[in-house]
Amino acid sequence: MANKKQSTQQKIKKIYIDTALYIYILNQDNGFSYVSSKIFNYCEENKITINASTIILTELLQHSKIQSDSSKKTNIKRIFLSTPNLQIIGVDITIAEYSAILAATYNLRVPDSVHLATAILSECEAFVTNDKKLKRVKEIDCILMDKFLK
Repeated sequence: MANKKQSTQQKIKKIYIDTALYIYILNQDNGFSYVSSKIFNYCEENKITINASTIILTELLQHSKIQSDSSKKTNIKRIFLSTPNLQIIGVDITIAEYSAILAATYNLRVPDSVHLATAILSECEAFVTNDKKLKRVKEIDCILMDKFLK
């Protein structure tokens, strides 16, 4: 069974990585930063495209402490924008409408539904997150970050 899962893992060519994985790396304050780094490294080594909505940058920069510190703001933008194999996708009308459907269907917060709509409409094969409640979304394979590399 482990071999079958690994071979399936190797076939993935495009994923969406949730904002939390970037936050873990930026904060460097728990064991999740190590796992997040391993996921990004794995994607780089295996040439897996990482799709991301522009809303990730909004979420990363939203805190007032960051807004008042231009060097922190610049560093966060640099880390996000230098993600290997990154494809940034802006929120358009189609994503906004589909996001509303997902939010209503699954009772999701709007940022989560925007991320999921972006991932689904950009044809990602998986959505990597640390949010267990997103696994109930049927339209995309939501993989918990600690399971992604297994």
